Amino acid sequence: MNRKKVSRLIMAIMLIGIVLQTGFISYSIIDNGTGEEAQITEGAPMISEPEIRDINNTKISQEILDIIKEADTANFERNVSSYKKLLVRLNVQEVFKNEIEGLVKEGHILPDILIAYEFLNENFGKQGELEALSTEKQSGKTWTQIFKTYSTANGEFMPRAFEPGYLEMLMAETNITPDDIMIADIIADKLQRDYDQIIIERLDGISWKEVNGKLGILSSINYLPRVQVTNEQIEKYKSSGTLTEDKIVDAFVIAEKLGKTEKEIIDKMKAGYSRERIYAECYQERYY
Repeated sequence: MNRKKVSRLIMAIMLIGIVLQTGFISYSIIDNGTGEEAQITEGAPMISEPEIRDINNTKISQEILDIIKEADTANFERNVSSYKKLLVRLNVQEVFKNEIEGLVKEGHILPDILIAYEFLNENFGKQGELEALSTEKQSGKTWTQIFKTYSTANGEFMPRAFEPGYLEMLMAETNITPDDIMIADIIADKLQRDYDQIIIERLDGISWKEVNGKLGILSSINYLPRVQVTNEQIEKYKSSGTLTEDKIVDAFVIAEKLGKTEKEIIDKMKAGYSRERIYAECYQERYY
């Protein structure tokens, strides 16, 4: 199925947007004539006041704290804070929290584990891949190399072509959203399972956090994030002649995901950075 047909399919279920290889996000192009730029928060993703309270209330066992401190005494406070923030911000399931701490006990470096988790969370990674990526980092590979290898091995997600009438049937269900339809498709593709086996869980009213915990998918999201892009913004960056419209939109998506400005990401793209290198450098900036 070509990209134009994919776009028409997504439009049909009110998901006006695209699905990108590294991280999944919907976007809409807005022509409001105002020339206003999308509001992108610079730096790390914003943390809300309720999340701050949850971070402060997050408990880590003394055994794990001692191991983290012994591994890197100088950065102990920062590493613990980063770990708690990730648990809250990504709404990490208990089963995957246990996996993270199991790797800590085995001697894996906490910042490496957190970077691997961030990347896998973006890609609906599978249980077991966390250890694999952290082990690759311990072997001396760079995060850019690791991310590129993962992306190549997993390929690019493309939405499926549903049977006529099937989407209409799903949309008629009061507890099913367009995001549920897309998330179920991504998970079914990742696990190579029948779509009906995945969407039935949501039809039964089970949250994606619980579903993914059972299926071994490192994600808790219930909806796909959105980023708005104006036609004026597209034309502004296209005028340089170095980036296509798809690349410009990709830059906005990456900026939203990483808490950067679109200009920062576009400048990196113009300098020849791959998506994997951009993610790798931003994650390292966050955790190292």
